[in-house]
Amino acid sequence: MKFSPALVFSGLFATALANPVPAPASQLAKRTTNFNSIFAEVEAHTQAALAICADANVDINVDIDIRLEVAAKLKADLDACAELLAKAAAEIKASTEVEIEVENDGCDAGCVEKVVVEKSKKFCEDVDVVVETLGEECVKEYIKPAFVSFGEFTSCVDGIYAGVGASVTAVVEGVIGASLSAERVGKRG
Repeated sequence: MKFSPALVFSGLFATALANPVPAPASQLAKRTTNFNSIFAEVEAHTQAALAICADANVDINVDIDIRLEVAAKLKADLDACAELLAKAAAEIKASTEVEIEVENDGCDAGCVEKVVVEKSKKFCEDVDVVVETLGEECVKEYIKPAFVSFGEFTSCVDGIYAGVGASVTAVVEGVIGASLSAERVGKRG
């Protein structure tokens, strides 16, 4: 039985939301909760991963050994995404709503939700391209930590801004669900 990337990554995200991990004290030293800054760093690493895939000129139809070799090159960037999101989760957990609004130039709850949902969608779309390019079997072990940290980040934001978690979950399901739909259409044709 083949598992769909959509189900695997939705499950990882849901598990992280349900079971947030407490942040180590060492991660709380310097707090930066500016969502544009956090996601700019994450996006730099997802874009580097996409560039590795593009430079390798591979797709899902290439021999699995070649795709596994390319996937291994993504590890550093995907690990960096996981670390950045875990650090952001710890910082948010240790912050108040007022501190977060100050860090985000007075952005209120509605603004925070818009920014986080928009940036989360971009993150999910980038990761989805990597999965679609190399195949879940090649990248699952590298993407899992980033999705777990992403779930922790979302849970922490939702802890301060109730409702953001549901909005981000809808985005995750929308992006990953789109690949699932495409995969089903492909099997029918």
